[in-house]
Amino acid sequence: LKAVARPTKDPNLGKVNEKLEGVIAQLSLENSRAFLTEAELKNRVFYHKPAHLKQGEYAGYIYEFIGR
Repeated sequence: LKAVARPTKDPNLGKVNEKLEGVIAQLSLENSRAFLTEAELKNRVFYHKPAHLKQGEYAGYIYEFIGR
């Protein structure tokens, strides 16, 4: 993942990263059980509060914010 991730100052950060998507697809093929389905998210306790999920779409979280 590090080899295909973009640095934080990359002007393309936030845009689709085809290389990263390819690595994720390969990992999913090799170990699909490591990836949660949407139905499984409701049982997941996250370490940090998810920014993209609403309360009730996951079981809980340990810390509200990522440390600074």
